[in-house]
Amino acid sequence: MKECYFRMRVFKNDLIYDTNNYTIQKFNIGSIVNKKLEMKHLYVFSYDEIYKQVIFYKKELATQFDFKMAKINPDGKKKISDYKITEIISYCVDNLMDIRDMNRYKGTVEKILKDKTNYQEFLETMAYLDLIVNRDCTPPTIVGQYLPVAGSIDDKTDKENKAQYVKIKSSILGIRYTYNENGKLLISGPRKAPGKYSKIKKEKFSWKICSGVLQ
Repeated sequence: MKECYFRMRVFKNDLIYDTNNYTIQKFNIGSIVNKKLEMKHLYVFSYDEIYKQVIFYKKELATQFDFKMAKINPDGKKKISDYKITEIISYCVDNLMDIRDMNRYKGTVEKILKDKTNYQEFLETMAYLDLIVNRDCTPPTIVGQYLPVAGSIDDKTDKENKAQYVKIKSSILGIRYTYNENGKLLISGPRKAPGKYSKIKKEKFSWKICSGVLQ
């Protein structure tokens, strides 16, 4: 199958597949003045993965800080309020979380966790951050939006970013996807051509607002 890519018309909440980073993102808005496309992350994982991590954290912290926990440390005498939250966060970041680029993300992780005063929410937030922090397109703010510059998307001099985004045609049943041998998310292509992308209708590109949008 011949693969073709063109600039395309997208609307808010359209799903966009990043063919370089193997991630799905949701189109939010385009800035005509700044010529930027604003995307929002969509993370694909099971809630079971979060709660599996939460249980792991609870066991480890109960042992390390003498928190009471059935079967693990039933005689625990301490509460989370008995410690400075920064002490617990430092232990978690250095020993329990898998953060590959500490220089880029450690400060943000600590800042986000510091605001969580409820212990269960603290654990769930830590598990969520642990699942998303090592993705290729995760910004330094971790949970912030990704703001690609429109000019870099199909710049002929920038081969790495050329044809980087593909609009996903989805239905109410969702999207077909799988993972490759490296654990990268792959979107199923047209029938009998998995992993391929069909031609999108070519349209003249302009940053001008369509009259239909203004109505």
